[in-house]
Amino acid sequence: MTLHAGSPAGAGYDPLVPTTVTAAMRLLLLDVSRGYTQYVSGTVPADRALALSARFHERYDLAGDKVQKSRRRAKGQAVFALHLFPQAGTTDLNWWLLRTEGDHPLLTMERWRNANDVRSAITWWGRYELVREPVPVAHRKKLAGPAGKPIKPVMWTWRFRRQVMDEMRAHIRHCVQHPDDRLRQLVRSLSVAPGWRQIRTQVKQLYFYLDQQQAQYRIPPGQRVQIPSTIRWTTPRTVQRVPLSVLCRRAVQGQESWFPQSEWPTSPKS
Repeated sequence: MTLHAGSPAGAGYDPLVPTTVTAAMRLLLLDVSRGYTQYVSGTVPADRALALSARFHERYDLAGDKVQKSRRRAKGQAVFALHLFPQAGTTDLNWWLLRTEGDHPLLTMERWRNANDVRSAITWWGRYELVREPVPVAHRKKLAGPAGKPIKPVMWTWRFRRQVMDEMRAHIRHCVQHPDDRLRQLVRSLSVAPGWRQIRTQVKQLYFYLDQQQAQYRIPPGQRVQIPSTIRWTTPRTVQRVPLSVLCRRAVQGQESWFPQSEWPTSPKS
């Protein structure tokens, strides 16, 4: 959904936007895991992003702190969160408006979707989706650390969408039979994929599948595409954020990038 907003009465709300893809994905994951499972999403041009944010703030009071939101939830009221991030290769922003279960007089103004339903999962670039997946026992022990903090057997994680996995397997089969540089490009894109738990598992599966295909078609060892020895991990880091107004100003001024540096490149479609 693309929403063009006018100039709302709540003008002046200036949300903070994380400066890296990993941080933006992490913030979405954290909010959904904390119960913000109902959502609407879309895109908005940079020159209308502040008006859109102000309109949502006017409707849903997005600026409340953790204590205020906790009190509202205890009273059975819905609370809301807005996430934005620049869309790769454009001057548009992707946005996600999340809410918890509860009452609110304006809920019918949006067409809410349920992130718990895999058919309406939150997606990123159409390539990744946010889902609940079982956590292997060995991984739970690793997450628990020396203190032995209990880890839930099922947790939220990002993963490649099934369609994307099928497309990459087909791409691997084709490129092994018709060698060119596209296979190396795919391996490079996998090596910089965000290192969420389920994505790491899927990358490992694709590397194994590539090995199988190269062996099946008897590609000489010296001509095989080399598989990286390690798989990227996503680790907690301090999240740097900048005001939305700064990003919008950069876009209007024609800056080449939204942020001074990018954490990792956009993974090309297979």
